[in-house]
Amino acid sequence: MSLIYKAGGNGLADPAACPGHENDLAIVHAVDTGRPWTAETGRAPQGRHAPRKPTRRVAAARVATARLGPCDGSCDAPWPSTPQSVRGWSRRVLKECNDSQKDELMHTLAGPPVVLSEGPTLRLRDLTAADLATLTRIWGDPTVMADMSSEVRTERECAALLDQARRDAQERPRRSYRMAVVRRRDDVMIGTTAVDLERHRSAFSHSSSLLPEHQRTGAAVEGFALVCELVFGSLNRHRLTLTCTVDNTAVERLALAAGAALVGTIPEYACKNGSWRDDKLFSLVDHQWRASRLVRLMERQRQRHARGERPPSALAEA
Repeated sequence: MSLIYKAGGNGLADPAACPGHENDLAIVHAVDTGRPWTAETGRAPQGRHAPRKPTRRVAAARVATARLGPCDGSCDAPWPSTPQSVRGWSRRVLKECNDSQKDELMHTLAGPPVVLSEGPTLRLRDLTAADLATLTRIWGDPTVMADMSSEVRTERECAALLDQARRDAQERPRRSYRMAVVRRRDDVMIGTTAVDLERHRSAFSHSSSLLPEHQRTGAAVEGFALVCELVFGSLNRHRLTLTCTVDNTAVERLALAAGAALVGTIPEYACKNGSWRDDKLFSLVDHQWRASRLVRLMERQRQRHARGERPPSALAEA
């Protein structure tokens, strides 16, 4: 039934075109529009009875219907022929779903993940359930996590963080952006990063990490540039702050290339493996970012990409 739902989209296909699923598609249509299917015309009602944008509850019920499978006539579900009965039927469907099923239905309804920032070779997008294996590789690797504030995570801990990130993405107003760093050409995830919005139009960048095979390839430079473009662009922030361990010279060099200023050292910033460590704090203001050489580097890379040339290693130029 999920294939029928995807094939039909918002309008859905003619139930008669899907033998064995006529009742299901008609019910899905009724839930989607609030009006019964008109078999005489073979299409959805028009004019004042035209389909309306479904609410979250009705939309979830629509996907639930599409996933429940064909109706064999043995179910007790009433025919939702009016908007009132549609709402009642929707509530009954949702009562039969547990919390994880409801989350899955809503995430399925949301469609493809939202792309938040895009560069010449990489993009930042929202996390999806399919990213769990890569997240486990990243957060479960002691080498990758050596410079991070958190400990090495288990698969269960990664799954919990992924679920939280996907719930955060549905919040309005949204305050947390935990994103996947993926290649543009095939959407393969190579890393992850996160941004939290704070007071006074500020944002905090944290939890940036790449798979070991993609480190020292320029991906970190382009990934951080995309974070800055997101923060100072669509999110309209005035300041971006970030931290790194005192001996992480790669991040320090990248932050300075982006125009950030070293504010100072925060004593005993994080406790890891039973011991406290110091971190350096950087601050980047919007006009500092726009005047930085990293902005000029990204512009040159985009021009080369537009001409069909392969962009050089950003790390070598940064």
